Amino acid sequence: MRFVLEVTVCPGSRRTAVETEAAGLRIHLTAPPVEGKANEALLKLLSKTLSVPKSSITIQRGEHGRRKVIFVEAAGIPEPYLSLSTQSTGRQA
Repeated sequence: MRFVLEVTVCPGSRRTAVETEAAGLRIHLTAPPVEGKANEALLKLLSKTLSVPKSSITIQRGEHGRRKVIFVEAAGIPEPYLSLSTQSTGRQA
């Protein structure tokens, strides 16, 4: 299944943290928003948090902005994050 998460990224933060909000996830990263470092840190953090391989996570929209749409291809994701998923679609060929 493919899950869609909307996230707001705060690069250059003092701490790395994932916060849940009504509109999705707010993710604080210590990585700077330079040369894709924040995006790489985001994928690594989401992989660890959702217990899925990093290759199963893609940034669909917002690669150069703070608001991003993330696709997660996995059999399932932890319940707190599943309830934040804006859409759940079947597997695409």
